[in-house]
Amino acid sequence: MQTMLLVKNEIELESVLKSIDISVPRRSEGRTKEHTERYAIAHLLSVLLGRTQLSYPLELVRRERPDFLLKVSGREIGIEHTEAVPQNEAHKAVLRDRVDGPEVYFISRHQPGEPSKRAKHLIEEIKANHAGSGWEGDSVEREWSEAMLHFVYARHGHELMG
Repeated sequence: MQTMLLVKNEIELESVLKSIDISVPRRSEGRTKEHTERYAIAHLLSVLLGRTQLSYPLELVRRERPDFLLKVSGREIGIEHTEAVPQNEAHKAVLRDRVDGPEVYFISRHQPGEPSKRAKHLIEEIKANHAGSGWEGDSVEREWSEAMLHFVYARHGHELMG
């Protein structure tokens, strides 16, 4: 466990958040779990800073499970970070840096738990850059909810089942 920040007031929190390196390299350039977690927690705290009344002192502890422990007003709030990205889309992100594909591209629809595709197939998809079928009605919200449930159960299903 490591204390990431310990602040006495809103001004200190704002100052510390401004000093945190939130850069996240591309997947092909050495992105790590720590990069994405640091970015996400700093963003969360900055959003809370501007929209809610936080209590102080406020301490944020970096740990393993859950990833963060936020201590405020005598309460402890566990925060688990999961980057919920389809494996094929993550692989495409790496491949885009290596192949001559379009600079602006369509995002593909994915199903949680879909089988991984071979690099050759993904490169063909990158170069083709098909728009695919669009999202209609509340399909974005439903698919997002299904994806979140998939990742939560994949990571914590045994804990949730008792």
